[in-house]
Amino acid sequence: MLPADQHELNLATVKTWLNHQIRVASAEGWILLKLWAFRTQDQLDIENLAAAHRDDLDVAWIQAEWQAMLPLDYPRMLRFLEILR
Repeated sequence: MLPADQHELNLATVKTWLNHQIRVASAEGWILLKLWAFRTQDQLDIENLAAAHRDDLDVAWIQAEWQAMLPLDYPRMLRFLEILR
């Protein structure tokens, strides 16, 4: 697991589901985790998450988290920004 993955898990909200405590990442956290993996399904998931949360997505937060490990002009981040347009 990457340190960034653990960071996103630490920021996840704890919810109860079927009498079990589970951690649920924010849309921003999911997008960031999907950007790290960036498989074909991850890219589709990013598109769907971006569309579903278009009005309230904290893009600056995603970029700041990303920039802690990789530059903003990294191809995966550039693809994410294209998706948002």
